[in-house]
Amino acid sequence: SGFRFCRRAREQNKALLIINPGLTRADALATLKLSTPCETLLDAAITGTFTANT
Repeated sequence: SGFRFCRRAREQNKALLIINPGLTRADALATLKLSTPCETLLDAAITGTFTANT
């Protein structure tokens, strides 16, 4: 499962970014959680309009 990958990343002291508008089982493990749909972030990154408030 994806949760297993998240757990393993944290065990290896790797940063964990979660991009999901809802809750996940791994939220407590995340280094950073962005509660935004992925397509919104990708569009902002492609067009150069990404800001910390996106």
